[in-house]
Amino acid sequence: MQHINFQGHEFLKFYDSPHQSYSLMRYPANLDQPSRITICTGRRFANGFITYVGCKDESDAEDTLLLLQSEFDAIFRNNGNDGVRYADRLFHRDRASFPYEIKCRNLKIEDVIEIANHW
Repeated sequence: MQHINFQGHEFLKFYDSPHQSYSLMRYPANLDQPSRITICTGRRFANGFITYVGCKDESDAEDTLLLLQSEFDAIFRNNGNDGVRYADRLFHRDRASFPYEIKCRNLKIEDVIEIANHW
């Protein structure tokens, strides 16, 4: 694991794909508390990133979707369930606290930080 400065904010990089095409990073970088936020960066995103927001349960997922839709201009991957799925990209230690995740695009890094600080 490695601390990374990404667009002016400290993240913890915890995974690199086998061919170095993408990385997974968690925010905040300290491991003292569970984190809802993981971003996926890489060559294929052209300086952008995908954000995964962890959720405690289905009710929390509904509230989080509402927040993301009303406060931010997030685009969700529609896979039949508005982007809510079992956590796959969150850091393994965080999945116990947040077993669901929402995959969204089109967020700015400032949005991600604001979402992380919302809770």
